[in-house]
Amino acid sequence: MKNVLLTAVVLIAAVAARAEDGAQREFPADGIKKIRVSAESGPIEVRAGAKIEVVVVDNKKPELCRLTMEVSDGALTLKAESAQRWFVLGDGCGAGFRVSAPAGLPLDAKAGSGRIHVAGRAGTVRLSAGSGGIVLDGVSGEAELAAGSGKISGTLSGRLSAKSGSGGLALGGLASGAEVKSGSGGVRLAWSKAPAANVDVKSGSGDVLLIFPAGTKLHAGQIAGSGTTVNTLGETAGAALRVSVMTGSGDSTIKAATPN
Repeated sequence: MKNVLLTAVVLIAAVAARAEDGAQREFPADGIKKIRVSAESGPIEVRAGAKIEVVVVDNKKPELCRLTMEVSDGALTLKAESAQRWFVLGDGCGAGFRVSAPAGLPLDAKAGSGRIHVAGRAGTVRLSAGSGGIVLDGVSGEAELAAGSGKISGTLSGRLSAKSGSGGLALGGLASGAEVKSGSGGVRLAWSKAPAANVDVKSGSGDVLLIFPAGTKLHAGQIAGSGTTVNTLGETAGAALRVSVMTGSGDSTIKAATPN
């Protein structure tokens, strides 16, 4: 039985290696407990769906790509990488993936210069992008995000853990705690309801703006190097919510959301 399963995995991978732009595969959801996706320079898009479907996108030069689509040890692995170890800039693998899968499956996605777009996910998402950026659309699971020069944006209601280089962050719809570190990019976070967990934000040279629902009770600690600090919500003695903001040359602002 083990040899049969191994053969099936090898065959799937071999077929995927010849897949051209628009090629589609379907995988049975039974037995798949997580999804791993990686692409050197192509885009990655993962949306909620009743079944697992994978479409190869932007594979304009399939001879330059080595594609893997396989199921092993409960994980669906999708990978788009250069078929050659050395290549001239611009002649690497530009392929990516568009994936539809049940919302609760944990997701681990890594992109180089391509964008990662994740929508309607309820399971944990761990996303890493270089220059392509990360976009979240109605994600309710816990999110661990890392971006180099690409921007992190969208809507998230689960707990946030993020690191950004120069791209910055702009997220709304938050409903839980957050831990954020940013280099030179600005940080803008908006909560749809007061979080029960604490908020900790550190920024090098970017401004930090934190927006909470009106009436949110909090205790804030704001430290700024050459920037200014503003807290229009004020301090509430004994407040359970702790908000910590540390900036280098950027401003630090905590304020209430403006009524619609």
